[in-house]
This record gives sequence, structure tokens and C-alpha cells, in this order.
Amino acid sequence: MRIRRVDPPPGPARNASGAVDAAAAGSAGHDAVDRAFDDAAHGAVDGACAVLTWARAGRGAPPRGVPFDLDKLLQLDSATRGQLVELAALHAARLQLGDPPLDDSRALGTEAVFLAAAVSLRDRSDLAGELARAVRPVKPSQLPAWELIARDAIVGPALARQSGVANELSNSLIGELCAASPLTAARWSPLAEDESEIARLLGRLCDDWRGRALLVTIFCQPQPCLPPATVTGRRSWHSTMAWRAGMLQRWIQQEREDVRTLVYEVYEAAMACYRAPTMSQIERARSLLLDLTQHGNADTIEDARAVARFWQPLAYARRARLDELRTRHYLPIAILEAASTLCAAARPFGQPQM
Repeated sequence: MRIRRVDPPPGPARNASGAVDAAAAGSAGHDAVDRAFDDAAHGAVDGACAVLTWARAGRGAPPRGVPFDLDKLLQLDSATRGQLVELAALHAARLQLGDPPLDDSRALGTEAVFLAAAVSLRDRSDLAGELARAVRPVKPSQLPAWELIARDAIVGPALARQSGVANELSNSLIGELCAASPLTAARWSPLAEDESEIARLLGRLCDDWRGRALLVTIFCQPQPCLPPATVTGRRSWHSTMAWRAGMLQRWIQQEREDVRTLVYEVYEAAMACYRAPTMSQIERARSLLLDLTQHGNADTIEDARAVARFWQPLAYARRARLDELRTRHYLPIAILEAASTLCAAARPFGQPQM
């Protein structure tokens, strides 16, 4: 791999990408973080290293922190740096983003280790939140590709449903972790104040064929891996579906053919890889909207509307760009009819027509 290992630049400054440099974050936010650590010095460096090791496999729950020295987190040893480099390289290979990823050769910094420390310190949400906020980028869309990948390699698996960690975290800490890891936020849904920046990040991914392939992989899943299966989890699922639907609506109306093709490929991948759950999800939503006697309540109606919003761009394409759909072999007339019928059923519930 061609990742250059660099020391964090001195002084309270931001790097060219807009991310807070690790040393700068420690300097500017040292007092606030240090006050929080006065009463209990719970885990970071050893905990962060353990999380980096765990993230390579991404199975089970990440380890928890052990006592540490904050200064060691700011001045990483070569072994910890090497772990971070190796994790970023492995995750880039998993995402198939190339080397250098997205043809972006800018160096990998050390900020992602703060997020590993935050995950290991999840029992102390105040401290974990401080660490995540210290490396929250000002311009997420401008982060180096290696930085995007390293952060997602840590935060993504930690918040995935199968890790079980999200059930332990406060909503605010989940938000802080996602805000510090833009690619993870793009998988689910960003904070409201970050939406325009994350949309720009997705636009950057759209400019590279490997980035478009990654977006297809992310957006095609009918049941996104999300934080807790609770009321909060349900709202998260709704916001994720709305976020993805909004981006698909934006892309299907663009003049660029490769971006419109991305939308078709999302739906084709859903049918090719998840046909049974996808069709079942569409049919359940359509049946509910057409017959509210089927256990219809506010939550289930909102579930159905979320599914309809996701398929609305395809229904629009059927009306406005049918000639382009004729060549999409995984989008037969049956799925086009299903999408159109579902969106029509959702219209009385306030869903506007594109």
C-alpha cells in the first residue's frame, strides 16, 4: 500500500481537507477532555489498539477500554500507526476502492485512532463524545479517501446491528460517531446539519466508477444494518430510507447518464441479490396502504411510506425515461408495475409525485 505514515502537524490547526489534525484536536480540546479525565482515567491507547485489532475481523462486540495516558493517544507509537495503516488498507480492499482509493493519494493521518478510543470508552459516553467531537471534520466531503476509509472501518462495524454495541450507546454518541465518520453517515443518514456536505461526498463518489459501485452496494440493501431495533431504531430506519430515496431522486433527474445508470443499478442489484426480501417488502407495504384493516397504525403506515419513497425514483423513470429502462434486464415489467402501484397507493398518505 502507498499510505504515507505522518506525524500529526503541531499547533492548533486544521489540515487542508478541513479535518482537525490529531495534535491540534488534542491541543485545542485538551482542557475540556482533561477535565473529564480528572475523575476517572478510563481507556484509550490500549483500548484503541484492541478496537483496531477487532475491526480487522469485525465480529462480535468491540473491546472496552483500559487505563491510559492521554498524551500517548496524541503521540502514537509506530505499532499503533502500523495497525491503523493495515486496517485502512484491508477496508479499502473490502470496499474495492483501488490503491490509492478513488485515485486520492493524500496521506492517512492519525485522527481515526480517536474514534477507536471512543468506541472502547463507550461506557463513558461523555469522554467518548469528547474524543469523537475532537476529530469531527469541518468539510466531510473534502477528507482524504484514506481518512474516510479508516474512520468507516472503525465506526461502521461498531454501529452495525450484529455488534450489539448500538444498543449500549446514547443517541447523541451514535450521532457524534457518525458525524466524525462521513462514509458511515452516508450509509445510514447524516445529521441534518451535515446533509449537504455528505451529499457532496456522495457526488465525489459518483465521479469514480469504484465509488459508484460502492454506492450501489450500500443503497440496494432492503434492510439496512442500523442501530438499535427500538423506537429509535425504527426512526433511524425511516431516516435512512428517506435519505437514500432523496439521493436517488436527485440522481435520477440528472443529465449525466452514468449517474442515472447508478440509480438503475441500485434497483437491479436489489432484485439480483435480495429479490425475495425486496419483493416481500414492496408487497407488504402496498397491501397495507391499500387495506388499513391489516394492522394499520401510525408506525406501520410510516414504514410503508418509507418503502414507497425508496421506490419512487424507479416509478418516475418508468414515466419519464422508459427508453433507458428497456435495456435493464433485472428490471422487468413486473417490478416496474410493482413500484408504480406502491407509489400510487402511498399518494393519499401525503407522498408527492415526482
